[in-house]
Amino acid sequence: MAMTLEQKVAKKANGLDKLKYKKGLAIVLLGVEEEASEYDCDSTYRIRMYFKSKAAIKRVGDVLGSAYFNKKEMLDKFERGLVSKETCVGGYERWKLDGGENIIKDVKYDYCNHYSGQRYFDTLDPTKVLTEAQEDYHRGSVADGELLSEYISYLKQSIVDGSIQYIV
Repeated sequence: MAMTLEQKVAKKANGLDKLKYKKGLAIVLLGVEEEASEYDCDSTYRIRMYFKSKAAIKRVGDVLGSAYFNKKEMLDKFERGLVSKETCVGGYERWKLDGGENIIKDVKYDYCNHYSGQRYFDTLDPTKVLTEAQEDYHRGSVADGELLSEYISYLKQSIVDGSIQYIV
């Protein structure tokens, strides 16, 4: 019998010791918060960054700036063995960080569209099929948004393909 996409995702699960790194940085998606309207959507991502090198810390410090990331403090913590930092970033900053993409089980998803009045807060698990209510959820603006199910399908396929690492 053929495996479902959810079963394939579950089979790909790894622990924190198997994070996907790129340029010494692993980014783990913990949550997404979207504030949308008719034509605009502002996304904030709650992430945890894991560092393998001081160079990666310096690069992240240059991208995020001192207001969001204290490079000196993180370098000191890295020397003492602390290799991760949790923070919130916008979509552009997340893209600019250019690290290995990882996603955890139970990503918190908070969506509010001020134009349509749609609001939901849910926990998304890539190893489970979406509920009927979740199938009707949208993401993004009213004008050019998409169904949440399409985004989840993209994440699941990315996990199966290996471009995103699934962490339990």
